[in-house]
Amino acid sequence: MKEKIKTKIRKLRFKYKISILNESTLEETHSLRLSPLNAITLFVILLLLVFAFYSVIILFTPLCNYLPGYSTEEVRDNYMKNALMADSLREVVDKQNIYIATLKAVVTGEIDVQSRSALDSAVNDTTKVGFIARSDREESFLKDYEDSESIEDTSTPHNANADMFFTPLKGVINKKFNPKSGQYGINITAKPSSPVAAALPGTIINISYTISDGYSIVMSNDNNFITVYSNLSDVMVSPSQKIYAGQPIAISQTASESSLHFELWQNNMPLNPEDFIIF
Repeated sequence: MKEKIKTKIRKLRFKYKISILNESTLEETHSLRLSPLNAITLFVILLLLVFAFYSVIILFTPLCNYLPGYSTEEVRDNYMKNALMADSLREVVDKQNIYIATLKAVVTGEIDVQSRSALDSAVNDTTKVGFIARSDREESFLKDYEDSESIEDTSTPHNANADMFFTPLKGVINKKFNPKSGQYGINITAKPSSPVAAALPGTIINISYTISDGYSIVMSNDNNFITVYSNLSDVMVSPSQKIYAGQPIAISQTASESSLHFELWQNNMPLNPEDFIIF
């Protein structure tokens, strides 16, 4: 057995001469002495070098972002922002196309500018582009929040007293009211994906969205109060909807340190929410 092994080792170490000849003169131009063991060693070294080269390229270049499990949170946030920006740009383009089509119809006489009904119809057409429709999963998620027993004060009657303020979000105030520095409300830090409740009964007058602040809700309340809720990940209400005090209207951001920006206005003057609400 040992002799067979030694014989195989000798064969692996036995060197062969590889010659390159000139076809015309049969003169040897190049030669290489190589054993099977040397060939195997060179092949393994070549494989390791190729593997190391591609590993460096993948791990230390943006190519790693395309591999499962290697994408960073910052890259994922950039993907999300780019996707939202693309959706926003598409919405702007759709609105511009509707505007151009309406303007063309006015110029060509298809829309009678003297007719109030024709103008109203044209205006309604320009407002058809709205928020992106929620998926079934998102609708189910919002319904679970609305039906959850953990949300307090959902049984408050619709005719709740306007002077009775409800806490929109239980948490810690990390930014105080300071109108001199442009801070017209307060920032409340709470658990991510927490329900946000209406501080007063009223009517939703505006819902908007920006990449920096997420969803924002503006409510018109009794006694000339206006309440503003910003930095929301999703909303549970729609424009012109009547809301009662304590009703869940939105969900806070899903980040690890979620903050709600809340403003309270009366007669076009900003008020300190801490003077009216216990947080």
